[in-house]
Amino acid sequence: MQRSLTERMPAIAAVPSAVIPNFLADPGKPDTSQPHDADLIAIGTLEPRKNQGYALDVVAAAERRGLKLRLSLVGDGPDRNALEARAKQLGVADRVRFLGFRADAAALIPRHRACLHLARIENLSLVLIESLAHGVPVFAANVGGNPEVLEDGQSGAFLPLDAADAAAEVLVRWFSDPGMLRAAGVKARTRFLERFEGNAVAQRLHSFLQEPRLQ
Repeated sequence: MQRSLTERMPAIAAVPSAVIPNFLADPGKPDTSQPHDADLIAIGTLEPRKNQGYALDVVAAAERRGLKLRLSLVGDGPDRNALEARAKQLGVADRVRFLGFRADAAALIPRHRACLHLARIENLSLVLIESLAHGVPVFAANVGGNPEVLEDGQSGAFLPLDAADAAAEVLVRWFSDPGMLRAAGVKARTRFLERFEGNAVAQRLHSFLQEPRLQ
């Protein structure tokens, strides 16, 4: 957004500014002793722009490669019936849980091995930040503000939005290496603490406001 504003109004480049991201309170160190409810969790309203149908395609493509992933879909919306039918058509209905709207959706994230977020349009997703906070790797589309949250190849990976087979190949590579996923979880948690934890963000804002040029 800062780049877009500067392109539209070049004069504002001379105005001191700071980019303050969405932020969260630290939920605490993840408890890795708990068993996982499923492999992947996707949180969002069940509507076209959230692209859960494509997530089902990716799960089905992974199965064709020998990887049976369990997916939790959290949220409700107009696409639910169609998505349930699609899961059956793809032969993955027994591994896809439709959990509906959950006020405690963020608390479900650490009960999964990774977060899947394939929305076609995104700003600076709280779901991605919540996943980092819980030390859960993220697999998401390279759209909107997602590159500001996810370090590709470190705390997770970007998946293509137009090639389910290619996206499945990425998941197969990561899920076939538990050590790789664990390392990504550690990096996810570190990135949250450095970039999106409330106190860290407040300190950056405070430091910016204390700069002599603003006095």
